[in-house]
Amino acid sequence: MPNDSILILFQNIGLTESKAKETVKNKTLAPTLEKAIFAAGFDNAPCERSTGALIYALASTIGNTPGAIFHLDYLAIAI
Repeated sequence: MPNDSILILFQNIGLTESKAKETVKNKTLAPTLEKAIFAAGFDNAPCERSTGALIYALASTIGNTPGAIFHLDYLAIAI
């Protein structure tokens, strides 16, 4: 997914344009957040800002740890 698409995806969960740009540059957080957004089903439509904050918190807390990534789909769906 090109950076513009990822930027829009991150803005759809309530990130400001500047925070979305900063997050796109973060090589650890960006792929995890992208996966969490897709797992939660918000890849085609925006979500409420509070829900987006939970998804962002989940992705930033889990990081890129292999064991934690395994549970990311389940946790994102639960949000």
